[in-house]
Amino acid sequence: MLIKEFAKSLSLRKTKTNKKDAHGIALKLLSDPNREQFQHDNRQVELKILTRHIHRLKKKQSDWKVQYTRCLDIIFPELDKIVGKHSEYTYQLLTRYPNPQKRIEAGFDKLIEIKRLTASKIQDILSVAPRSIGTTSPAREFEIIKHYKRLIDKAETCVNDLMAEFNSVITTVTGIGNRLEAVILAEIRNIHAFDNPAQLQAFAGLDSSIYQSGQIDLAGRMIKRGSPHLRWALIQAAKACPRFSPAFKAYLKTKLE
Repeated sequence: MLIKEFAKSLSLRKTKTNKKDAHGIALKLLSDPNREQFQHDNRQVELKILTRHIHRLKKKQSDWKVQYTRCLDIIFPELDKIVGKHSEYTYQLLTRYPNPQKRIEAGFDKLIEIKRLTASKIQDILSVAPRSIGTTSPAREFEIIKHYKRLIDKAETCVNDLMAEFNSVITTVTGIGNRLEAVILAEIRNIHAFDNPAQLQAFAGLDSSIYQSGQIDLAGRMIKRGSPHLRWALIQAAKACPRFSPAFKAYLKTKLE
């Protein structure tokens, strides 16, 4: 946006060519007083790619979980009264024994082999199996969900390896974990590019819109421009800090009063 507005200021002609675009970008870079803000660490670029990749994977995994839940409500409606739909042992149960008949044939001795599936839950599952209206389990959805989980775990391992190379103190703030730290560091990149907290707030799109006209002076909703990933991370951090830190909780209380 800054380059676009800068290019408009160079000429009144409505002309857009690759040559003019390149010339405008070069002039904009030359005119900026602080060129250090354009310098970057390749590790931070990689971190940004990975954190955004994880975000996309989790979004897709969530979509498939919704589809899986919808299927499960149709074929095994009794399940949610006994066990959680998205627990690991539930996935194992429905993968090994996809229909009521197989669960009955397996019996208690086989079902107890599934880790973290308790005896009381097994008894409940076996008691509803004879009258269950279920046919087969959504195996395709299981495999896709597990596939996304493997991809997410692999990407998060890469993120953790990269984060070990940074001397970051963000997690010293109570309530901020490794995931939020990685997103914040990846999106901000160089904190020295911001002269004050207000600039960082604007970069994340957390400012409220302002409207002034004559005697009217209004503050509207959050503008939500800038980096949506940084905005999400800062909002999550702002929610978590008061829950785990008495100091932040007291500060929030003074702001709400």
